[in-house]
Amino acid sequence: MILPGVAGTTTVLSNHKWRNIDNPKSRYGNLENPIRTDANAALKLLGKKTFALNLILDSQKRITHVTAGHAVDSFNMAAKKVIEHSRIIVKTQPDVVITSNGGYPLDRNLYQCVKGIAVPEQIIHDKSRIIMAGECADGISHGAFKKLLLAGSPGEIYAKLQSADTVRDQWEVQVLCRILLKNQVWFVTRRELKSEIERMHMHYAPTIQEALRSCNVIKEDRVLVAPEGPSLILRAA
Repeated sequence: MILPGVAGTTTVLSNHKWRNIDNPKSRYGNLENPIRTDANAALKLLGKKTFALNLILDSQKRITHVTAGHAVDSFNMAAKKVIEHSRIIVKTQPDVVITSNGGYPLDRNLYQCVKGIAVPEQIIHDKSRIIMAGECADGISHGAFKKLLLAGSPGEIYAKLQSADTVRDQWEVQVLCRILLKNQVWFVTRRELKSEIERMHMHYAPTIQEALRSCNVIKEDRVLVAPEGPSLILRAA
């Protein structure tokens, strides 16, 4: 709520800088990471005692757990509960992962759907294919995100971001390019977005079935379905 919620642009960009996003700890389900460390430090700058109330919801939006009290301590307690109930151990690396952004409103635009694409990053191998399904009712939405992704190949973009000052929306571009350097992504959404998706270095498919056909799934392939998207924490055994 403080960082990035009401923080200034310079502070937000610093929190989302290349080094923080690139850090191996900055992945789903890691409580100790540089992005969270920055947020905790920002809270201390308030110079006042703070009280936090954290609610954990299930897939039906029902409250399953509540923590309250000191902002950092109560958050950590809530996060550990989320990890406990949302973590899924994957024993074998899948060849194909079908995922989503968890539906509306999280999949309102392609920019936000990068979160769903990143869900299986820690449990796939270099040849795994990712199939992402999202409605993207608002299209791409973030102009800076689109402009950055059209500036070259994933490798070129990744290198440019590493050596340049942090700019708006680069964090989602950085994560997507990091994945695209190793894995192909098929995006299942509305047909009118086909051209833009392909220009952003991904494959377009109108249906899950067509995506499976296009990425050449064979009988021996191991297919993992993660329909809840960012609500899941996937971990390798």
